[in-house]
Amino acid sequence: MNLLLNRSVLVAALALFIAPPVHSDIRLPKIFSDNMVLQRETSVNIWGWAEAGEQLTITIEQSSVSATADDQGNWSAQITAPAAGGPYELVVAGAEAQVVFKNVLVGEVWIGAGQSNMAYGTRHYTEFDPDLKKAVSGGPHPMLRVYVDDAWR
Repeated sequence: MNLLLNRSVLVAALALFIAPPVHSDIRLPKIFSDNMVLQRETSVNIWGWAEAGEQLTITIEQSSVSATADDQGNWSAQITAPAAGGPYELVVAGAEAQVVFKNVLVGEVWIGAGQSNMAYGTRHYTEFDPDLKKAVSGGPHPMLRVYVDDAWR
């Protein structure tokens, strides 16, 4: 009886060490984060990386789409943005892991572009513009978001 118990424990221990680890790592670019803004009234492209062949489900409000990571782990999907407003949660779920983005708004997305003055960054302009400083810090328009230094604010 004791020998049978010892054998069972040994087999269970070996199974733990021999079995391949279950690892699921879902990653997205830094542009996707808490507090982000998605363009309203359109399909939004969501992309990232996961284990090759992993099935993913991307959900926001009532919209849900599926994607499969290719041999290099790249995946992409287009999801219909919900009505303007929020806050919403955007969830990217795989078999073993999920990424949840909170406080996501849907509305107008504006992109500023220019020459060297654009490289200075919005954060630095707040030192000279008190209205911009208020807007970026959450008031008087708490639904206004600015993407600064790899994060939505």
